[in-house]
Amino acid sequence: MSLKQLSTRCLSGVLRQVSSAAASTEQGLQQQCGKHNSLFQQLASGMRADAQRHYSQVFQPSRLYPKQHTTAEAYAFWGLIGLNVATTVAAKVGPPEVQQAILQHCRTSVEAVADGRLYTLLTSSVCHTSAVHCAMNLLMLVMYRRVQPLTARELLVLYVLGGLVSSCTHVAWCWWDASGPEFGLKFALNTPGLLGCSGPVAAISTYKAFLEPLGVPHLGIPLPIPVVLFTLVYCCLFVREQEYSDYSGKFGAAAFGVLAALAAVATRRRRLAWTQH
Repeated sequence: MSLKQLSTRCLSGVLRQVSSAAASTEQGLQQQCGKHNSLFQQLASGMRADAQRHYSQVFQPSRLYPKQHTTAEAYAFWGLIGLNVATTVAAKVGPPEVQQAILQHCRTSVEAVADGRLYTLLTSSVCHTSAVHCAMNLLMLVMYRRVQPLTARELLVLYVLGGLVSSCTHVAWCWWDASGPEFGLKFALNTPGLLGCSGPVAAISTYKAFLEPLGVPHLGIPLPIPVVLFTLVYCCLFVREQEYSDYSGKFGAAAFGVLAALAAVATRRRRLAWTQH
């Protein structure tokens, strides 16, 4: 075999090995690319699913409402607002029979409790006979919701128990101030009744003022929450006529709000200590 033939054969062998190696390398690269493509597709589909799921739960800020209407807090808040507005409208423009029924079953007093209508201690917190009174109370609820929304459980517990404490305090004070243990119910039956959600608003106000003392209401009032709260308390103290100010019920509900805030702080500290251990 001549040298030329030998060199040609060696060169052809080298070329075959190089081409086979290139083919195997190309095939391996294609397999790797296929694997990466499948991984990228899975990752993209997962990201799209997460984005859709997150979009349905994400906090949606708004100029008017701080949260979506699909949360439990929104249902609780707007449910209370709607209930107060509906009962107030019925008490203002409803038929005389409806107005009389609302006054009988939604206004608590010493007479109502003595008559056995104990449920008025709760129903008095969801009705007003004055549209201005209703608007001011609901405006306070909206103001504190703009600072930092309460959870549905916090809102309902503060509203219901604050209203109950307010009604009980009002009835007890009217009985004590008019008759007391000396005269029983002789003079207390003519004392004024309590109607409106001022008690729950007072409980929520002190609760928020205690837990968030530097929160500023989003209504153009450049004052912290405690200043606004104690300004209202100061005005109530200078009201001389009891029949025009249910300050006893407001103060009782405000004290309940402070106790609820202390309980919330103690519970959070206990949970924090438990997690650290």
